[in-house]
Amino acid sequence: MARRDAKVVDRTAALLAAVEQGKRALVTTVAETYLGLVRQGMMASPASGREYRRVRTGGVRRRARGMALRAQDFILHRASAPGEAPAVDQGTLLGSVTYALEETGTLVEAVMGSSLAKIPAALEFGRTDGTIAPRPVWRPKWAELVTRLPDLTAQVFGRIQGIGTRTGQT
Repeated sequence: MARRDAKVVDRTAALLAAVEQGKRALVTTVAETYLGLVRQGMMASPASGREYRRVRTGGVRRRARGMALRAQDFILHRASAPGEAPAVDQGTLLGSVTYALEETGTLVEAVMGSSLAKIPAALEFGRTDGTIAPRPVWRPKWAELVTRLPDLTAQVFGRIQGIGTRTGQT
C-alpha cells in the first residue's frame, strides 16, 4: 500500500487579504442583485387591480393653460391589486430605486432605497388609514435574495485567486 503524506499549509493571511479585497465586490454584487430583483418584481406585477384614467403630460399642460382636455389627453392605467407588487405606469418609482455604497473603516454597506419620499413605504406596508393596502415588493424580493446569498458569495470569492483551492491545485 502506498504511503501518502499530508501537508497542511497555513493560508490564513492570504485568505484574510482575499476577504478584504472581496467584501466591497460582494456588497456591490448583492446590492445590484437586490436592485434587479425589486425592479423585476415591479415590472412583472400582474397589475390586476382597478383601472382608471390618468391625464397624460400634454394634458396637464393643456389644463394649466386653461384649455379643455381632449380624449387623447388621457391614458388608462391598471393599478396593482392589494398584495401584488406595485404596477409600473410611468416608471417613476421603478427609476427611483437605487443604492449607494458607504464605507466606514472596515465596514462596507449598501444603503438601498428610493429617492421618492413616502410613496415606497406606503406601497410596501400600506397606509394606516386604510386608503392604500400593502403592495409589497421589497420584502418578498429580500427573502428571494437571501436564498441566493451562498451562490453570490461563491461567485464573488471564486473570482479571487486562492480561495477554495484544494491540495495540488493552484
